[in-house]
Amino acid sequence: MKWIYLFNEKLEKLFFQKISSKDLNLFRFLYCGSLIIYIVNSFPEVAIRYAKGMYNPIPLFELVGLGLMDYQSLYYIYLTLVVSLTLAMLGILTRVSLYISWICFFLYMGTKLGFAKMPGSNYVYHSQNIIVFVLFILSVSPGISDWGIVSFFRKNRKKQIYSPPHIPNWPTQLIKSTIALAYFGAGYCKIATSFLWADGYTLQAYFLHRHILLDMELSGFLAQFYYLCLFLGIASLILELTFFLIIFFPRLAPFYVFSALMFHVSVIFTMDINFLKTFALVYLVFIRVSFFSWLYEEIRYLLGKEPAVNYKETENLDELGDSEKDSKTEASKSISEVDKTNNDETNESNRKKSSYLRGKCVVLGVIGTLLLCIFARIESWPFTDYRVFQSRNHYSKVEALRIAAKDKDGHYRWVPVSVLGSVSVYIDQILRGALIKHKNGDKETLEALMRNLIGNIPAEFRKHYQHIAVVQLIVKKDAQGKFEVHQSIVLTRTFDILE
Repeated sequence: MKWIYLFNEKLEKLFFQKISSKDLNLFRFLYCGSLIIYIVNSFPEVAIRYAKGMYNPIPLFELVGLGLMDYQSLYYIYLTLVVSLTLAMLGILTRVSLYISWICFFLYMGTKLGFAKMPGSNYVYHSQNIIVFVLFILSVSPGISDWGIVSFFRKNRKKQIYSPPHIPNWPTQLIKSTIALAYFGAGYCKIATSFLWADGYTLQAYFLHRHILLDMELSGFLAQFYYLCLFLGIASLILELTFFLIIFFPRLAPFYVFSALMFHVSVIFTMDINFLKTFALVYLVFIRVSFFSWLYEEIRYLLGKEPAVNYKETENLDELGDSEKDSKTEASKSISEVDKTNNDETNESNRKKSSYLRGKCVVLGVIGTLLLCIFARIESWPFTDYRVFQSRNHYSKVEALRIAAKDKDGHYRWVPVSVLGSVSVYIDQILRGALIKHKNGDKETLEALMRNLIGNIPAEFRKHYQHIAVVQLIVKKDAQGKFEVHQSIVLTRTFDILE
């Protein structure tokens, strides 16, 4: 059983080293504050989708029989979520607030994603699911309420010099592991589909699809250069499959964090997918209090002032002073006081053992769950294998269906997805499925879809156009080997279809 001993030793080294709780509490403050901004900004979109309908519950909601709750109930969940995150950010009833936060976020975001889920598919956007795991980890973390309003006034009332408590580093390490496993899952799904995913043609095809579907000009430009697509495909796959190295080699973290953030920025401009406002918020865990201390010293230096007191030295002096004080008072203790001290030490030892076992269970439980989702290919939000753009592709297979409207002058213009009340990436798939059913004799599905789409178009928009059309777009190479987009109208429907 030597391997068990070695595994436990490695686990202790990676996840149970003592660190100051300041960095974890700083992350709690920044992360909860950022989430409040994101959630408040996202709620108007939820209200609009409630009005337009088209709800398909996520798989986990279906499993537990949770349908679409009424708008008022979701509004109360939203308010509870914002209040609990605010309290957690400020350090008021921190642990309870974090527990409430991840439960309310699961209900709120699960409902919101139901409006973005394509019918007949288990796939759900997974850029927000990491938030559930991070809030859960914070809710069970030791020392999570060491820094905040309540702790400040408590220490101030007792007139104590506040030295930073030391806690095991498993909360921050586990959060970083959650990030690493998200990337690893995305990379694993690609190579599990085909080891030739990074052949250049696949990424080229995805660029072209986003170009014709969403008018992403940069994607269309990059797709013209095969070897660039080959390099970017290999680089992204390496980034995803090796991000976990930051857990074992922390000095690699700045390189991987910078690379990942640049990756997400490029995805915004080439794929119109923004992970920065949701998934990437977890990168705040890499910010340390020492960075602000360094920044403060640099500002003082630029202003020509003397360096401030070294915080680390102050902490050591405080600890030294406390130990000297304890040694002096130890001699004057009575026998009963010594016995009481021994009992307190025993209780403290038992508490530390319990905390260690609890931390070990959380670490192994979260990592085991995420690995199970990846290798068992589970897709049930917030549990996911992070499959995205996993299929191998080729430019010859690229096509898209879009909705256009014919104006009074006979010109066709693309109908904005926001007007249709659907998610951009799903319009193509929904139309494709309806057309297949139409060819197989099921004409009602297509007609119902068209009525639904036209019904979501505001009357103010409709009065400027004659009818709408489903347009097919495909990609072909010209004589010079450059990609060209070809369009053809598949079907048209007038606005009278609603009558």
